[in-house]
Amino acid sequence: MRPIERVLSPAFLKLNIVLAILASVVVASFVFLSNLVVFQKYSLNLRKQQLNQLIIKLPTGGSADSGYGMEGLLSFARASGMVEAKDAGVLLEEGGVAVSGTIPGQQNP
Repeated sequence: MRPIERVLSPAFLKLNIVLAILASVVVASFVFLSNLVVFQKYSLNLRKQQLNQLIIKLPTGGSADSGYGMEGLLSFARASGMVEAKDAGVLLEEGGVAVSGTIPGQQNP
């Protein structure tokens, strides 16, 4: 069999088509997932900036428990879908991300 006949054989063509489809799926998945990660980081940074702007607006003088400006923080937290931590063990910050941890000697429920 000549080399050109091997290249044009149906089995070789099917293999090339399958490999091309597989490569397309891998590239499309990479593009989609990388865009998703970038979007999540952008969204997180945007919310951090909004929260920092609200914190800056809080008064620095007077009593700490005056409550002035806390309504704005509360409404922002509710609108952003932030959750209240109830009965949380320990929060550790790793690379800017809060994760749930446990107190040494305490078992998870």
